[in-house]
Amino acid sequence: MFCGISGETPQEPVLNTKSGHVYERRLAEKVVTDTGKDPVTGVDTTVDDLVAVKTALPHTRPRPPTATSVPSLLHLLQSEWDSLMVETHSLKTQHAQLRKELSAALYENDAARRVIARLVKERDDARKALATVKATFQAAGVSAQPADAGAGAGSDAMDVDDGGLSQDIIDKMTETSTGLSKTRRKRKPPVSVTPSDSLSSYKLLPSLPAPKGTASPATSLDVLLSDSLSVTTHASGLVAVHDLSSRKLVGHSAGAHAGGATTAAWNAAMKEQGGPASFITGGKDGAVRIWEAEVETSGVAGKFAIKDVLGAGVAVGGVTVHASGAYWVAAGGKGWAFGDYGAGRVVRKVRAETDLTSSLFHPDGLILATPTPSSVLLWDVKSSSIAATFDSPTLGAHGSLAFSENGYHLATLGSDATVRVWDLRKLAVGKEVKIAGVGSNGIVAYDYSGQYAAVAGGGEVRVYATKGWDVLATYRPSSGSDFAGVGFGTDAKYVVAVGTDGVVKVWAGDD
Repeated sequence: MFCGISGETPQEPVLNTKSGHVYERRLAEKVVTDTGKDPVTGVDTTVDDLVAVKTALPHTRPRPPTATSVPSLLHLLQSEWDSLMVETHSLKTQHAQLRKELSAALYENDAARRVIARLVKERDDARKALATVKATFQAAGVSAQPADAGAGAGSDAMDVDDGGLSQDIIDKMTETSTGLSKTRRKRKPPVSVTPSDSLSSYKLLPSLPAPKGTASPATSLDVLLSDSLSVTTHASGLVAVHDLSSRKLVGHSAGAHAGGATTAAWNAAMKEQGGPASFITGGKDGAVRIWEAEVETSGVAGKFAIKDVLGAGVAVGGVTVHASGAYWVAAGGKGWAFGDYGAGRVVRKVRAETDLTSSLFHPDGLILATPTPSSVLLWDVKSSSIAATFDSPTLGAHGSLAFSENGYHLATLGSDATVRVWDLRKLAVGKEVKIAGVGSNGIVAYDYSGQYAAVAGGGEVRVYATKGWDVLATYRPSSGSDFAGVGFGTDAKYVVAVGTDGVVKVWAGDD
């Protein structure tokens, strides 16, 4: 097909419908516009008579006649090869990009499936835990009545003397619990914790000095980790504070409680917030006293004395300080009292039908544990309602309990010389360990990291690894006396105990 005017292959061929000839569009339109006739036949023609001829591949340009020579063919082949390589490179690049995008999509899909599987598992576990809690409540006979409902309802719920805690107190406790829970989830055991194989090499250091002329059996011990201070209470009413680092007696009060001091607890949160080294004590006189230890001037100063916190003539069996440092609880007889630490006053009292032997706040501060001779009651402090009951018929009148700092476990030690580790997530016993020779008045305590636990009783102190409850070390004082309290130092650098002889004993390494 050649142009009737130029004789060459047209790039845009058109057909004159009147003459039937084929032309190059631009040439034919120019002739028709100028002459109004067909270039070959001379027939009258207009531009509208020129019809475009469609080719099979409109984007392919016709090959000129000069391209039929060998050099032209070689050049043409080279051009086509170059175009092919460029297109191949482009396709490879696109292919590689698609592979990357596909891989990323596959990984995202796999991760999403894993997250979904984990969430489904957590949901199922939560449902099982909820079912267990409901079953426990039903077994314990706990009703769903308000916290201030009377005990006459036939349940273990207690009579509340007032309208409950104020909203400000509840908000303070909730805020503290939320902050501590977030911190605890992120916290890992510090690398500075004493290795387990080093505990067995601890040696008994010389006994700490006791107040002159005031020796009497000890009844409790608590350790302030931040300052390495210990406070002990004694059957004579003595309260004594020792500096475990300098191994000195900081101060004491010989007649702190008439009839005997029974319990003490440091306000660790107040010290962490920049306040003084303060502690609270309780005694058989039914009073609660708040003190400050003055290390620099070697003394202890009483700040508040609250009498008959549980009622006239009711001895205080245990005191505990809230994680915020703003509140305290004292338990004993048939009830417990909630107090304001800074104001030195009782805010609320709760009565019970069962004798409570002690009290201990959960590390987050929203749960309160109160042991009885046959069980441990876990309370929702905000509503003063029982959250769960751990039946332990052999706990006894001198049962000991300790919360692990991880917030998941509660250890109890009763008259049957058996440590029971309760899983607070499942509300069931997770581990039972029989402690031979510990006696019926043993003491159990966790270290701050939760990796170790100490059991004191039967004239010796044993340290266990909480993961498998294997014995790591056994310490025996030369006096052979029994114990009234036990605890750990920072990073388990030392183990401290107070004997029934009233002497504070410390085991530590050579460094």
